[in-house]
Amino acid sequence: MEADDCDRPAGAHGVAARGTRGPSSPISGEERSLDDLLRRADLAAAHDLPRLFQGHADVLGVGDPVAYLVDLQQSSLVPLIEAAAPDDARQVSFLGVDSTLAGRAFQQAQILTQPADSGHGLRVWLPLVNGTERLGVLTVTVPDADLMARHDDALSVRLRTFAAVVAELITSKTLYGDTLVRLRRTAEMGLAAEMQWALLPPLTFVSPTVTIAGALEPAYEVAGDSIDYAVDKGLARFAIFDGMGHGLRSAQLVTLSVAAYRNGRRSDRSLDMTARAIDTAVDAAFATDAFITGVLAELNTDLVSSAGSTQVIPTRCSCAGDASSSRCTSSPCCRSASTPTSPSMVITLEPRRPPTSAPKRSNPVTSSSSTPTA
Repeated sequence: MEADDCDRPAGAHGVAARGTRGPSSPISGEERSLDDLLRRADLAAAHDLPRLFQGHADVLGVGDPVAYLVDLQQSSLVPLIEAAAPDDARQVSFLGVDSTLAGRAFQQAQILTQPADSGHGLRVWLPLVNGTERLGVLTVTVPDADLMARHDDALSVRLRTFAAVVAELITSKTLYGDTLVRLRRTAEMGLAAEMQWALLPPLTFVSPTVTIAGALEPAYEVAGDSIDYAVDKGLARFAIFDGMGHGLRSAQLVTLSVAAYRNGRRSDRSLDMTARAIDTAVDAAFATDAFITGVLAELNTDLVSSAGSTQVIPTRCSCAGDASSSRCTSSPCCRSASTPTSPSMVITLEPRRPPTSAPKRSNPVTSSSSTPTA
Protein backbone atom coordinates (compact mmCIF):
# COMPACT_ATOMS: atom_id res chain seq x y z
CA MET A 1 0.00 0.00 0.00
CA GLU A 2 1.31 3.42 -0.92
CA ALA A 3 1.97 5.97 1.80
CA ASP A 4 -0.90 8.19 0.71
CA ASP A 5 -3.51 5.44 0.38
CA CYS A 6 -4.97 6.36 3.75
CA ASP A 7 -5.68 9.87 2.52
CA ARG A 8 -7.56 8.72 -0.58
CA PRO A 9 -11.22 9.93 -0.57
CA ALA A 10 -14.19 7.60 -0.64
CA GLY A 11 -15.15 6.16 -3.99
CA ALA A 12 -18.14 7.03 -6.13
CA HIS A 13 -20.30 4.38 -4.47
CA GLY A 14 -19.61 5.68 -0.95
CA VAL A 15 -17.12 2.97 0.00
CA ALA A 16 -14.69 4.30 2.58
CA ALA A 17 -11.05 4.47 1.54
CA ARG A 18 -8.66 2.02 3.13
CA GLY A 19 -7.30 3.29 6.44
CA THR A 20 -10.29 5.52 7.23
CA ARG A 21 -12.88 4.83 9.90
CA GLY A 22 -16.46 4.10 8.90
CA PRO A 23 -19.69 3.92 10.93
CA SER A 24 -19.00 0.30 11.91
CA SER A 25 -15.41 0.86 13.05
CA PRO A 26 -14.57 -0.45 16.53
CA ILE A 27 -14.97 2.02 19.39
CA SER A 28 -11.68 3.11 20.88
CA GLY A 29 -11.05 3.15 24.61
CA GLU A 30 -11.00 6.96 24.60
CA GLU A 31 -14.38 7.14 22.83
CA ARG A 32 -15.90 4.63 25.23
CA SER A 33 -14.56 6.61 28.20
CA LEU A 34 -15.96 9.87 26.83
CA ASP A 35 -19.34 8.21 26.33
CA ASP A 36 -19.19 6.92 29.90
CA LEU A 37 -18.29 10.40 31.19
CA LEU A 38 -21.30 11.97 29.46
CA ARG A 39 -23.66 9.24 30.66
CA ARG A 40 -22.50 9.52 34.26
CA ALA A 41 -22.73 13.31 34.10
CA ASP A 42 -26.48 13.05 33.45
CA LEU A 43 -26.96 11.92 37.06
CA ALA A 44 -24.14 13.97 38.60
CA ALA A 45 -24.22 17.19 40.58
CA ALA A 46 -21.57 19.89 40.28
CA HIS A 47 -19.59 18.58 43.26
CA ASP A 48 -19.34 15.16 41.53
CA LEU A 49 -17.53 16.55 38.48
CA PRO A 50 -13.92 16.28 39.76
CA ARG A 51 -14.34 12.53 40.26
CA LEU A 52 -15.73 12.12 36.74
CA PHE A 53 -12.87 14.17 35.28
CA GLN A 54 -10.33 11.97 37.09
CA GLY A 55 -11.85 8.82 35.63
CA HIS A 56 -11.61 10.07 32.06
CA ALA A 57 -8.06 11.39 32.60
CA ASP A 58 -6.99 7.91 33.73
CA VAL A 59 -8.16 6.42 30.44
CA LEU A 60 -6.36 9.13 28.45
CA GLY A 61 -3.15 8.32 30.28
CA VAL A 62 -2.81 11.75 31.92
CA GLY A 63 -2.90 12.64 35.59
CA ASP A 64 -3.89 15.29 38.11
CA PRO A 65 -6.84 16.83 36.22
CA VAL A 66 -8.05 20.02 37.91
CA ALA A 67 -10.51 22.57 36.55
CA TYR A 68 -9.81 26.15 37.62
CA LEU A 69 -12.67 28.64 37.30
CA VAL A 70 -12.10 32.37 36.99
CA ASP A 71 -13.60 34.55 39.71
CA LEU A 72 -16.19 37.24 38.96
CA GLN A 73 -13.58 39.98 38.62
CA GLN A 74 -11.35 37.79 36.41
CA SER A 75 -8.34 38.30 38.64
CA SER A 76 -7.92 34.78 40.08
CA LEU A 77 -8.36 31.16 39.00
CA VAL A 78 -9.97 28.99 41.70
CA PRO A 79 -9.65 25.18 41.63
CA LEU A 80 -12.71 22.94 41.58
CA ILE A 81 -11.78 20.17 44.02
CA GLU A 82 -13.70 17.06 44.97
CA ALA A 83 -16.25 17.28 47.78
CA ALA A 84 -16.24 21.10 47.86
CA ALA A 85 -19.38 21.14 50.01
CA PRO A 86 -20.64 24.25 51.83
CA ASP A 87 -18.94 23.12 55.07
CA ASP A 88 -15.62 22.25 53.37
CA ALA A 89 -12.88 23.99 55.37
CA ARG A 90 -9.93 23.01 53.18
CA GLN A 91 -7.64 25.76 51.97
CA VAL A 92 -7.32 26.07 48.22
CA SER A 93 -4.65 27.94 46.32
CA PHE A 94 -5.71 30.58 43.82
CA LEU A 95 -3.73 31.30 40.67
CA GLY A 96 -3.37 34.89 39.55
CA VAL A 97 -4.69 35.64 36.07
CA ASP A 98 -2.00 38.26 35.46
CA SER A 99 0.93 36.46 37.09
CA THR A 100 0.82 32.77 36.14
CA LEU A 101 1.09 30.56 33.08
CA ALA A 102 -2.43 29.33 33.83
CA GLY A 103 -3.63 32.91 33.69
CA ARG A 104 -1.92 33.44 30.36
CA ALA A 105 -3.60 30.33 28.95
CA PHE A 106 -6.92 31.75 30.16
CA GLN A 107 -6.33 35.22 28.72
CA GLN A 108 -4.97 34.07 25.38
CA ALA A 109 -7.29 31.04 25.08
CA GLN A 110 -4.47 28.77 23.99
CA ILE A 111 -2.79 25.59 25.22
CA LEU A 112 0.40 26.20 27.21
CA THR A 113 2.82 23.78 28.87
CA GLN A 114 5.44 23.79 31.61
CA PRO A 115 7.52 21.15 33.43
CA ALA A 116 5.49 19.19 35.97
CA ASP A 117 5.93 20.04 39.65
CA SER A 118 7.36 16.57 40.28
CA GLY A 119 10.10 17.12 37.72
CA HIS A 120 8.77 14.30 35.56
CA GLY A 121 6.45 14.86 32.65
CA LEU A 122 4.69 17.98 31.45
CA ARG A 123 1.92 20.08 32.93
CA VAL A 124 -0.57 21.18 30.28
CA TRP A 125 -2.94 24.14 30.66
CA LEU A 126 -6.02 24.09 28.42
CA PRO A 127 -8.54 26.96 28.22
CA LEU A 128 -12.11 26.18 29.28
CA VAL A 129 -14.41 27.97 26.86
CA ASN A 130 -18.17 27.71 26.46
CA GLY A 131 -18.87 29.11 23.02
CA THR A 132 -16.66 32.18 23.34
CA GLU A 133 -17.13 32.75 27.06
CA ARG A 134 -13.94 31.97 28.96
CA LEU A 135 -14.70 29.97 32.11
CA GLY A 136 -11.21 29.12 33.32
CA VAL A 137 -8.55 26.50 32.56
CA LEU A 138 -8.12 22.74 32.82
CA THR A 139 -4.75 21.35 33.84
CA VAL A 140 -3.47 17.78 33.39
CA THR A 141 -0.06 16.17 33.72
CA VAL A 142 1.30 14.28 30.72
CA PRO A 143 3.82 11.69 31.95
CA ASP A 144 5.83 11.68 28.73
CA ALA A 145 6.89 15.22 27.83
CA ASP A 146 8.06 14.02 24.42
CA LEU A 147 4.45 13.40 23.38
CA MET A 148 3.64 17.11 23.45
CA ALA A 149 7.08 18.07 22.18
CA ARG A 150 6.45 15.98 19.08
CA HIS A 151 3.08 17.75 18.64
CA ASP A 152 1.25 14.45 18.99
CA ASP A 153 -2.01 15.20 17.16
CA ALA A 154 -4.00 12.36 18.74
CA LEU A 155 -3.19 13.44 22.28
CA SER A 156 -3.78 17.12 21.51
CA VAL A 157 -7.19 16.38 19.99
CA ARG A 158 -8.17 14.20 22.95
CA LEU A 159 -7.13 16.86 25.45
CA ARG A 160 -8.98 19.61 23.57
CA THR A 161 -12.08 17.42 23.45
CA PHE A 162 -11.70 16.72 27.17
CA ALA A 163 -11.51 20.46 27.91
CA ALA A 164 -14.54 21.17 25.72
CA VAL A 165 -16.63 18.56 27.54
CA VAL A 166 -15.45 19.89 30.93
CA ALA A 167 -16.52 23.42 29.93
CA GLU A 168 -19.96 22.24 28.79
CA LEU A 169 -20.53 20.24 31.97
CA ILE A 170 -19.49 23.16 34.19
CA THR A 171 -21.87 25.46 32.31
CA SER A 172 -24.81 23.07 32.47
CA LYS A 173 -24.32 22.10 36.14
CA THR A 174 -23.95 25.67 37.41
CA LEU A 175 -27.72 26.19 37.49
CA TYR A 176 -28.43 23.14 39.68
CA GLY A 177 -26.53 24.07 42.82
CA ASP A 178 -24.35 26.67 44.51
CA THR A 179 -21.02 24.83 44.37
CA LEU A 180 -19.78 26.50 41.19
CA VAL A 181 -21.40 29.84 42.01
CA ARG A 182 -19.67 30.03 45.38
CA LEU A 183 -16.40 28.92 43.84
CA ARG A 184 -16.27 31.98 41.60
CA ARG A 185 -16.74 34.40 44.50
CA THR A 186 -13.75 35.69 46.42
CA ALA A 187 -15.65 38.23 48.54
CA GLU A 188 -19.04 38.59 50.19
CA MET A 189 -21.77 39.68 47.79
CA GLY A 190 -24.45 42.19 48.73
CA LEU A 191 -28.14 41.47 48.24
CA ALA A 192 -28.54 44.05 45.46
CA ALA A 193 -25.57 42.60 43.58
CA GLU A 194 -27.02 39.10 44.05
CA MET A 195 -30.15 40.24 42.24
CA GLN A 196 -28.16 41.77 39.38
CA TRP A 197 -25.91 38.76 38.76
CA ALA A 198 -28.96 36.47 38.69
CA LEU A 199 -30.46 38.73 36.05
CA LEU A 200 -27.53 38.84 33.63
CA PRO A 201 -27.28 36.96 30.34
CA PRO A 202 -23.95 35.33 29.39
CA LEU A 203 -21.49 38.23 29.23
CA THR A 204 -19.79 37.16 25.98
CA PHE A 205 -21.24 36.25 22.61
CA VAL A 206 -19.56 36.02 19.21
CA SER A 207 -20.99 35.13 15.81
CA PRO A 208 -19.69 35.78 12.28
CA THR A 209 -21.51 39.14 12.23
CA VAL A 210 -21.58 40.48 15.78
CA THR A 211 -19.53 40.44 18.97
CA ILE A 212 -21.08 41.32 22.35
CA ALA A 213 -19.14 41.59 25.61
CA GLY A 214 -20.03 43.06 28.96
CA ALA A 215 -18.77 43.36 32.54
CA LEU A 216 -20.16 44.53 35.87
CA GLU A 217 -18.02 46.42 38.37
CA PRO A 218 -17.79 46.65 41.28
CA ALA A 219 -18.74 42.98 41.01
CA TYR A 220 -19.84 42.48 44.62
CA GLU A 221 -21.56 45.84 45.16
CA VAL A 222 -23.27 46.59 41.85
CA ALA A 223 -26.94 47.50 42.26
CA GLY A 224 -28.66 49.63 39.66
CA ASP A 225 -26.71 48.78 36.50
CA SER A 226 -27.52 45.97 34.11
CA ILE A 227 -27.31 44.83 30.50
CA ASP A 228 -29.31 42.46 28.36
CA TYR A 229 -29.24 41.25 24.75
CA ALA A 230 -30.63 38.75 22.27
CA VAL A 231 -29.18 37.64 18.94
CA ASP A 232 -31.57 36.19 16.38
CA LYS A 233 -31.61 35.74 12.63
CA GLY A 234 -30.80 39.07 11.00
CA LEU A 235 -31.06 41.08 14.24
CA ALA A 236 -29.08 41.68 17.42
CA ARG A 237 -30.89 43.58 20.19
CA PHE A 238 -29.30 44.91 23.34
CA ALA A 239 -29.96 47.29 26.19
CA ILE A 240 -28.05 49.06 28.97
CA PHE A 241 -29.86 50.23 32.11
CA ASP A 242 -28.92 52.53 34.99
CA GLY A 243 -31.45 52.73 37.81
CA MET A 244 -31.72 55.64 40.21
CA GLY A 245 -29.67 55.15 43.35
CA HIS A 246 -27.22 52.47 44.37
CA GLY A 247 -29.01 50.23 46.85
CA LEU A 248 -31.65 47.53 46.97
CA ARG A 249 -34.37 49.81 45.58
CA SER A 250 -32.21 50.53 42.56
CA ALA A 251 -31.74 46.79 41.99
CA GLN A 252 -35.51 46.28 42.19
CA LEU A 253 -36.02 49.07 39.67
CA VAL A 254 -33.56 47.57 37.19
CA THR A 255 -34.93 44.05 37.66
CA LEU A 256 -38.39 45.29 36.74
CA SER A 257 -37.05 47.25 33.77
CA VAL A 258 -35.11 44.30 32.35
CA ALA A 259 -38.17 42.06 32.72
CA ALA A 260 -40.31 44.62 30.89
CA TYR A 261 -37.64 44.96 28.21
CA ARG A 262 -37.47 41.20 27.66
CA ASN A 263 -41.25 40.98 27.54
CA GLY A 264 -41.44 43.68 24.89
CA ARG A 265 -38.56 42.20 22.92
CA ARG A 266 -39.98 38.69 22.97
CA SER A 267 -43.37 40.06 21.96
CA ASP A 268 -41.64 41.55 18.90
CA ARG A 269 -42.54 45.12 19.78
CA SER A 270 -40.70 48.06 18.30
CA LEU A 271 -38.02 49.83 20.29
CA ASP A 272 -40.27 52.78 20.96
CA MET A 273 -43.15 50.56 22.12
CA THR A 274 -40.75 48.59 24.32
CA ALA A 275 -39.42 51.80 25.89
CA ARG A 276 -42.98 52.90 26.62
CA ALA A 277 -43.77 49.49 28.13
CA ILE A 278 -40.79 49.87 30.46
CA ASP A 279 -42.03 53.35 31.37
CA THR A 280 -45.50 52.01 32.13
CA ALA A 281 -44.13 49.24 34.35
CA VAL A 282 -41.85 51.59 36.28
CA ASP A 283 -44.61 54.15 36.70
CA ALA A 284 -47.04 51.50 37.98
CA ALA A 285 -44.59 50.13 40.53
CA PHE A 286 -42.74 53.26 41.63
CA ALA A 287 -44.96 56.15 40.50
CA THR A 288 -42.82 59.30 40.53
CA ASP A 289 -40.47 58.10 43.26
CA ALA A 290 -37.90 56.55 40.94
CA PHE A 291 -36.60 56.68 37.41
CA ILE A 292 -34.29 54.72 35.16
CA THR A 293 -32.07 55.75 32.25
CA GLY A 294 -30.97 53.45 29.50
CA VAL A 295 -30.29 52.74 25.86
CA LEU A 296 -32.23 50.19 23.80
CA ALA A 297 -30.68 49.30 20.46
CA GLU A 298 -31.09 47.05 17.47
CA LEU A 299 -28.38 45.96 15.04
CA ASN A 300 -29.38 44.68 11.61
CA THR A 301 -26.79 41.95 11.13
CA ASP A 302 -27.88 41.30 7.54
CA LEU A 303 -26.89 44.86 6.63
CA VAL A 304 -23.62 44.52 8.52
CA SER A 305 -22.64 41.39 6.62
CA SER A 306 -23.45 42.96 3.24
CA ALA A 307 -22.24 46.52 3.83
CA GLY A 308 -18.56 45.75 3.28
CA SER A 309 -17.52 48.29 5.93
CA THR A 310 -17.25 48.19 9.72
CA GLN A 311 -16.78 51.94 10.15
CA VAL A 312 -20.44 52.62 10.99
CA ILE A 313 -22.82 50.05 12.44
CA PRO A 314 -26.43 50.25 11.20
CA THR A 315 -28.59 50.39 14.31
CA ARG A 316 -31.73 51.84 15.82
CA CYS A 317 -31.75 52.98 19.40
CA SER A 318 -34.27 54.30 21.85
CA CYS A 319 -32.92 56.18 24.87
CA ALA A 320 -34.78 56.62 28.12
CA GLY A 321 -33.93 59.18 30.78
CA ASP A 322 -35.30 61.40 33.51
CA ALA A 323 -36.51 64.62 31.92
CA SER A 324 -36.06 66.47 35.20
CA SER A 325 -32.34 65.76 35.25
CA SER A 326 -30.00 68.36 33.78
CA ARG A 327 -27.96 65.60 32.19
CA CYS A 328 -30.95 64.32 30.28
CA THR A 329 -32.49 67.62 29.28
CA SER A 330 -29.27 68.56 27.55
CA SER A 331 -29.77 65.62 25.20
CA PRO A 332 -32.58 65.30 22.64
CA CYS A 333 -32.75 61.59 23.42
CA CYS A 334 -34.66 61.48 26.69
CA ARG A 335 -37.91 60.52 28.35
CA SER A 336 -39.30 60.64 31.88
CA ALA A 337 -40.85 58.00 34.10
CA SER A 338 -43.12 60.68 35.48
CA THR A 339 -44.17 61.96 32.04
CA PRO A 340 -45.04 58.90 29.92
CA THR A 341 -46.30 61.07 27.11
CA SER A 342 -42.80 62.43 26.54
CA PRO A 343 -41.56 60.75 23.35
CA SER A 344 -38.35 58.77 23.17
CA MET A 345 -36.01 59.46 20.31
CA VAL A 346 -35.24 56.76 17.74
CA ILE A 347 -32.00 57.15 15.83
CA THR A 348 -31.24 55.22 12.65
CA LEU A 349 -27.70 54.87 11.35
CA GLU A 350 -27.08 53.49 7.89
CA PRO A 351 -23.88 51.69 6.85
CA ARG A 352 -21.35 53.97 5.21
CA ARG A 353 -20.02 52.38 2.04
CA PRO A 354 -16.52 53.28 0.82
CA PRO A 355 -16.41 55.40 -2.40
CA THR A 356 -16.08 53.28 -5.51
CA SER A 357 -13.19 55.41 -6.80
CA ALA A 358 -11.12 55.16 -3.64
CA PRO A 359 -9.32 52.04 -2.41
CA LYS A 360 -10.98 50.30 0.52
CA ARG A 361 -9.24 51.09 3.80
CA SER A 362 -9.47 49.21 7.08
CA ASN A 363 -10.66 50.88 10.21
CA PRO A 364 -7.51 51.13 12.38
CA VAL A 365 -9.50 50.01 15.42
CA THR A 366 -10.98 46.92 13.76
CA SER A 367 -8.37 46.15 11.12
CA SER A 368 -7.64 42.77 12.67
CA SER A 369 -11.25 41.62 12.38
CA SER A 370 -14.23 42.33 10.18
CA THR A 371 -16.64 41.65 13.01
CA PRO A 372 -18.32 44.80 14.37
CA THR A 373 -18.71 45.08 18.12
CA ALA A 374 -21.98 45.97 19.81
